[in-house]
Amino acid sequence: WQKIPWWGQLALLLVKEVKQPGSSVADWIRSFPKEFSEIPMNWSSEELALLEYPPLLRQIDKQQAEISAAFLEASKGCKISFTQAEFTWAVQLVRSRAFTGPYEGRGPQDRAAQLAFISVLLVLSV
Repeated sequence: WQKIPWWGQLALLLVKEVKQPGSSVADWIRSFPKEFSEIPMNWSSEELALLEYPPLLRQIDKQQAEISAAFLEASKGCKISFTQAEFTWAVQLVRSRAFTGPYEGRGPQDRAAQLAFISVLLVLSV
């Protein structure tokens, strides 16, 4: 579990929910796209060749390799059965809706200022 990147961990949790009968988030999951045809890693080799941009093609190859490696790691000893296509779908869903970076929230002073601002907006809107 700890060897899987954060996006792979979230994807694995999503796959688990998809496969779980009676999942409490089933309706939410049904609202997600079933495919991501707009993501270049899902394009055919002919479509990718039309890009004529080797740096992007290298990034696509790198991302596909990362997902394949994460799938292999995630499927080791996992109690649920899932395909690489299911895992890739979940990864694409996670990566299209989650952001990574050093941001971990603001400090207490910033939060207090933001709360005061929201309070003012609420008072003015009444």
